[in-house]
Amino acid sequence: MNRLCYWKMRGMGWWYLPPLIALWLVLPGMLAIWYHQDPLLAATSYLRLCEQVIPLFSVWWLVMARKEELTGDGRELLYIYGGYRGRLGPVLFTLVWYLLHAALPVAAGVWLLPEMGAEHLAKTGAQVLFVWGLCLLLMELLHSLAVPLLLCAAYCFGAYLLEREVMEQTTIFFDVHTGPTFWPKCGVIAAAGLLLAALGCWGLRRMRE
Repeated sequence: MNRLCYWKMRGMGWWYLPPLIALWLVLPGMLAIWYHQDPLLAATSYLRLCEQVIPLFSVWWLVMARKEELTGDGRELLYIYGGYRGRLGPVLFTLVWYLLHAALPVAAGVWLLPEMGAEHLAKTGAQVLFVWGLCLLLMELLHSLAVPLLLCAAYCFGAYLLEREVMEQTTIFFDVHTGPTFWPKCGVIAAAGLLLAALGCWGLRRMRE
């Protein structure tokens, strides 16, 4: 299983890099710019950008791993090897691997705003789980790679086109300063993400049987 995960990630080639560029170059670069302009507002602006970028790119490796499985140079080997070892492990690996990479930029924001660190960690984790689970389920329902990726991108960017109050009431994006409703909302989003992921994994296993 470890070897299968390795070859799936390696087979992406240059397509492996966009999440790394977003997490380790774009986000720190924007933080440096904002901190130079206004150190007091830099943390808030940076964490809001993290809220938009980190959930969005959580689905990239998931989609690219499936693309490598279906159309990559090693697709026959991946199909044969995965046929009896299962496909669920590599799918879940993309989520865990992404969370490990996203930990550094989130930690930078928490370090700048330590009084709300636990809240931002919980909110970002719940949002990533929701978007990742949504993409996985859409991939199994639509039998497509591009459409789920575009729908998740439209959701993450489109939510910010709404008025702030409407966005917080109707999407997974909301401010940490919401009082006693914050933790219940995080729990609901995380539970919804787990349900979506479970349905997607169930569809994946049924398709491979």
